[in-house]
Amino acid sequence: MTEGRRGDLEFGTIPRLVRLAAERHRDRSAVVDVDEVLSFGRLEAEARRVTGALLAAGVERGDRIAIWAPNGWRWIVAALGAHAAGAALVPINTRFKGEEAAYILARSGACALFTTTAFLGTDYVAELETSGVALPRRNSSLAMLAPYRRSMSVACFSR
Repeated sequence: MTEGRRGDLEFGTIPRLVRLAAERHRDRSAVVDVDEVLSFGRLEAEARRVTGALLAAGVERGDRIAIWAPNGWRWIVAALGAHAAGAALVPINTRFKGEEAAYILARSGACALFTTTAFLGTDYVAELETSGVALPRRNSSLAMLAPYRRSMSVACFSR
C-alpha cells in the first residue's frame, strides 16, 4: 500500500488548502447544500469575504468567534473565514436556548457571533435579547456580510 503525501505537510494551513483547492478545482462542487451549491472557487471567495469583514471589524489572531446556527454552507463559510482571520471557533449547539448560548458567549470570551433568525421556528437573535444576560456590543460594521443577513446575523461584542 502506498501512502500519499501528508496534508499537513502539503497544505500547511486550512486557508491555504482552500486556496489551492480553488486553484485546482475552481468550478467543481465543493459544498452541496439543500438549496445552494458552492464551487471551490465560490467557497474560497465567500470565505475571503468573511475573513475581510472580520479583520475590518477588529478581530485579531487568537480571538474567539462563535457560530450558533444549523449546519449548512453559511456555517462552513463562517468557520473558514474565522479560521483564516486567525480566530478560534466556538460552535454553539442549535438546541441551546438563549440563556445557555449567552453563557457560552460570555464564558468563552467570544468577540463575534454568527447566528440565524430562522431555524426550526427559532429566532436566535431574539433568544439572546430576551435571555437576561447582558452581552456588551461593540461599534463595528460587518457590512461585507450583507448577503448573509437574510439568513444569518452577525453581532460583535466588546473585548
